[in-house]
Amino acid sequence: MEYQKEELFFAYITGDFDDNLIIKPVIHFACAKHRRFGLKVEDIYCSWQKHKKWYKMEPKKSKINSELLLRFTVQLDFDIITNSNRYPELIFDIRSVSTIGNYYYKMMDDYLWKNLWAAATNQKLTDVEIFVGTVKVIDAHRIILCARSSVLNMVLNKISNTEKSIFTFGEEFDVDIVHYFLKFLYTGHLKTSAKVKQMSQLADM
Repeated sequence: MEYQKEELFFAYITGDFDDNLIIKPVIHFACAKHRRFGLKVEDIYCSWQKHKKWYKMEPKKSKINSELLLRFTVQLDFDIITNSNRYPELIFDIRSVSTIGNYYYKMMDDYLWKNLWAAATNQKLTDVEIFVGTVKVIDAHRIILCARSSVLNMVLNKISNTEKSIFTFGEEFDVDIVHYFLKFLYTGHLKTSAKVKQMSQLADM
C-alpha cells in the first residue's frame, strides 16, 4: 500500500485454501518499513467489498519485546470465495495520530538523486574534474562533493571558485570503484559488487 509514492503498509490473507474458497480467513496488516516517521497507528478496521460490516483488527506484539508491534490481525466470520481471475478486495480504515508536533507526512521526490547524478554524467554545470591517476573518471559538482565528503570539502575549498577544480585519486584505486563511490555520494546507493577494501578506504573520506 502506497501513500504519496512510498510503500508504508502491506496486507495478506491466511487460512485454509481449498480450490476457490478461503476457509476461516485471517487478515494481517503490517508496516512495510519499521521506522519512526511521526505517525502512530492507533486502530485499524477492515471490510470486504461485499460486506458492509467493519471488523476491528487486533494488535499482535512480539513475545520477546512487548513494546514491538508486529502487525494487526482479525479473523473474519465468513469464508471468502475466490477465483483465478480476481482476488478479494479489502478496504482498510487506518486511524493514526501524530507523535511529533506540527508534523505532516512529506512526499519524497523519487527523481531527485537520479536527476543530480544525471547532471554529472551529462556534464551539466559541472565544475570539478575527477581523475584516477591520469585517467579521467567523470565531471562532477563541487557543491555536492563538498557537502558529502569532509575530505573533498577541505581539498576543494583550497582551490579558487573561479577555476575548474581537479581532484585526483591515487592509482591504487580502480577507476570503476571510484565511479561507484562518486555515484554513492550523489545517490546514496552503493553497488554491492564493489571491492570492499577500496570502498572502505574511500568511505573514510
